[in-house]
Amino acid sequence: MIVEDDFTSRTILANQLHKLGFEIICAEDGRQAAEIIKYCTPDCILLDLIMPRMHGHAFLTLLRQNGLNLPVIVMSSIEDQPDLVATIEHIGIQGWITKPVDLKEIIEKIKEATNDTKLPDN
Repeated sequence: MIVEDDFTSRTILANQLHKLGFEIICAEDGRQAAEIIKYCTPDCILLDLIMPRMHGHAFLTLLRQNGLNLPVIVMSSIEDQPDLVATIEHIGIQGWITKPVDLKEIIEKIKEATNDTKLPDN
């Protein structure tokens, strides 16, 4: 699942991962992602932090409060805010990717988060 408010970024990343054989579900913010997760459980979530309606931190907190320990990889450009980074990591994430994202890095993080060595190398 890709949770990203920027339509262009979300679409490009979804298309790239789809071409590599991934099944992709997209949400434009945390609120939409929370609704989707009621009906399907993704293997991994690529999560932006700064989004309208429900930002990534609130979505991640909601996931954990509901006992959903799905692998989450945060995609963000706010690495220079150590308090926020520490809070997010404390809640439980499997990886952090600094934007702009690199497809090879995303695939490696997904492999690590899901323990799936059969995923494509790109």
